[in-house]
Amino acid sequence: MIQEYLRDYGYSEEQIKKILLHKKLNTLKDESFLKVIPRTIKCLESLGFSPNQIIKMTSALPPIFGHSEENLRNKVFDMEELGYSRNQIIRMASNFASIFTYSINTMKTRLVEIESLGYRRGQVLRMTLDLPSLYGRTISNMATKIDDIVALGYTREEVLRMTSILPSLFSYSIENIKEKLELARSIGVESAISENPKNLMQSADLTYARSRFLIEERYFSEAELAWVIFRNAHQFQSKFKVTKKDLLDRYRYDEYKKRKQLTNK
Repeated sequence: MIQEYLRDYGYSEEQIKKILLHKKLNTLKDESFLKVIPRTIKCLESLGFSPNQIIKMTSALPPIFGHSEENLRNKVFDMEELGYSRNQIIRMASNFASIFTYSINTMKTRLVEIESLGYRRGQVLRMTLDLPSLYGRTISNMATKIDDIVALGYTREEVLRMTSILPSLFSYSIENIKEKLELARSIGVESAISENPKNLMQSADLTYARSRFLIEERYFSEAELAWVIFRNAHQFQSKFKVTKKDLLDRYRYDEYKKRKQLTNK
């Protein structure tokens, strides 16, 4: 039974059900499953994927089992020709199984299009490695996001640098980015974002709460906040003996926004 094979390999009951009931696979008979699934798994293993990566990938995208061995191998080899290492391809596919649904010509075209926005090829490869879904994003959407961030007060060169370091900015709404930047400016820590755009990953709620805590407890002046406000949760809690939950409960960003709106009326 194919269920026993998948169970022995490490799939959960929920994952097995998802695979067997997928609309592109549920027409296969049990004997066909017993040929197709082990063959695909062995092929992926030979390409360097671990059992855990295979389970994660095929559970996210069961139609991978419908790809021929030749198709899977060619996809990996073609991506190596684009400039990715084998380990990078494995990492990308494990986290974004849909990469197998893009033709290599589509990928080549998208790389050139992203370069045309002002990025270097090395930057584009790193960006798509960190955020493979860029392959599914239209170039006009990316161009608009760049223009929108420029309108917030940055130069185009600064925006290209920020997005090359944190490509997930393309998945943030411009309202979300604007709110975080305006808060950073208001408390004097914008320099920390310019130097490390990944600080934009921290929520506005936590940035506000930390800033109020540090100033009220007189740990730092506003001029010194940028050095500590974006530390990771473990470092911050270890140094200041306060949890993230305590901070968010004590200093409510939503209440601050309401007060600010009333003041501006």
